[in-house]
Amino acid sequence: MSETHETEATHDHMGRKIVDTKGAAFQQDLPWIIAMVALTVFTIMALAGYFRL
Repeated sequence: MSETHETEATHDHMGRKIVDTKGAAFQQDLPWIIAMVALTVFTIMALAGYFRL
């Protein structure tokens, strides 16, 4: 006895609003992209300073 719910999803599994264009998705993810780039640059610079590269 299983029920299937075929409702139109408005949010993804992370709670973000589902968008229909790649531009809107990129704009929505931009803060995370900036944060990941900053963290990567910081890590590389910290390792370069540690190893005196």
